[in-house]
Amino acid sequence: MVSLAVHGSATRTVAPELGTVHLAVTVTADARADALAAAQEAHAAVVALARGAADAGDATGWTAPEVHAWAFRDWVPVPVGRGAQDAGTHGQPEQATRYRAGGDVQVTFTDAAPIAELVGAVGAMEHVDVQRVAWDLTAPTRERLLSELRAAATRDAVVRAADYAAALGLDEPRVVALYEDGLHPGLGGPGGGNGVPRLAAARAMSAEAGFELRPAEIEVTASVTVQLEALPG
Repeated sequence: MVSLAVHGSATRTVAPELGTVHLAVTVTADARADALAAAQEAHAAVVALARGAADAGDATGWTAPEVHAWAFRDWVPVPVGRGAQDAGTHGQPEQATRYRAGGDVQVTFTDAAPIAELVGAVGAMEHVDVQRVAWDLTAPTRERLLSELRAAATRDAVVRAADYAAALGLDEPRVVALYEDGLHPGLGGPGGGNGVPRLAAARAMSAEAGFELRPAEIEVTASVTVQLEALPG
């Protein structure tokens, strides 16, 4: 009896169905109250845009998962006229306590056009950064693809095993075990079993045209390791 362990995989690329815009509000100020007030104002403006997009049906939903506020030490120039004892120190750096506040907002869309509109709107807002657009598939689509790819990966492994058995002069191999990617004891796999979305590439246009978003297709992969046995022919 000869044992065979064969890796099988299947991959498909599909167009993304969801795009999530990750926005960050960050305000830095010399006074805690100023940082908090400006951050709250900017955050409220971003949330209003997100809520408006959802209410209009352009966005499937939005979240504001995090807020932050903290103090930190920073080097700042000595201000003019702070006191006679500081004569000659104007413009020299000194350490001072400063304050930072802000929060994150994420808005999910099913079409690129409203994403470009949102990016254009928040791009003109003070204290707001567009961190990235993350592209993905809906859960039903991903599960359907993975189901199909798992079956295809299993067939790929069985065909490979049959080729090896024939080359070795063995009988038709019999499957004795199947392992998902990375679960076979002592064997590694190439990874990628859950499918990893590739980030979209965005090409900047003129200010009048806004941003033209052209996301890359998403690659979904399933991998298995099949253990087989075959008798000498």
